[in-house]
Amino acid sequence: MPRINLLPWREGQRKERKLAFTVALGAAALAAGLATFVVYIAFGSMIEGQEARNEKLRGEIKAVDKQIEEINNLETSKQKFIARMTIIEQLQRSRPEIVHVFDEIVKTLPDGGVSNIGFGCIKAALQPVDAALAASVFHSGDIAIADLKRQLRADGVEVRA
Repeated sequence: MPRINLLPWREGQRKERKLAFTVALGAAALAAGLATFVVYIAFGSMIEGQEARNEKLRGEIKAVDKQIEEINNLETSKQKFIARMTIIEQLQRSRPEIVHVFDEIVKTLPDGGVSNIGFGCIKAALQPVDAALAASVFHSGDIAIADLKRQLRADGVEVRA
């Protein structure tokens, strides 16, 4: 039987396979690198998009916080206003009746002074009231306190000294 030397043929086969393997390995490495790069770019894009959305949300949150602060300020102002209104209403309700009587006296008395009829009106108005409350009548100086006391004593009304 003849002997054939297959060593060079096997050597050629081996080189072809080695070359194919190296090319396949290079192609696989290139594909893996390309895939890694694409994934990196895609994730980077997603992260940038999310950061942009987060920044927009932060801006919106700041705007809403400002609106909430304005609403709280309005609520505080409203509470202060309501408190003032309540105080005014309480003062109006507790306003003594004598003030209304004196308002009516001022509206009904003629201009130019008060005569003995005026003293009589004041005496009638002062019947249910403490003398200390009458002091507000004399603020304008139209009636002297001493004159009123004299007139009230003459009419039999008890007056403090």
